[in-house]
Amino acid sequence: DAAILPRGGTLFAMAVSLRAPKRCGFDLSACNAFYADQAYTPRATHGVKLQHVPPDDYKALSRPVRLFDFEWASRGAEELLKGRESLHKLHITETGVFNAFLVFFHLRLDDDVA
Repeated sequence: DAAILPRGGTLFAMAVSLRAPKRCGFDLSACNAFYADQAYTPRATHGVKLQHVPPDDYKALSRPVRLFDFEWASRGAEELLKGRESLHKLHITETGVFNAFLVFFHLRLDDDVA
C-alpha cells in the first residue's frame, strides 16, 4: 500500500477584472480589448499567473465558489476518470469589467494537514 499525496482537495473559481494600466508613462488601456473581446484574441482562452501580475492590475469581483471536491486517496481510478458536471451561482459583489475567471485549488496533503 502506497501513500497517495495529496490525498484530495477542492477546486474554486471566482470572477475577476483583469485590466492593463499605465506602465512607465505609457497608457496600455487599448490592450484591454484583448482581455475582453474574443474577436481580437488569437486564442479564446489565456492563462495568467497572478503572482506575476501587479495587485493593482486585477480586482476580485466575487467571492470564491466551491466547484467540487476530489479525493484521490479514497476513490478508485474508474470513479476518478468519470466526467463531472455541476451548476453554480456566481454572485458579483464588486463593480468592474468581468473578463476573467480565477481558478484555484486547496490541496489536502493528508488527513491532518491541509
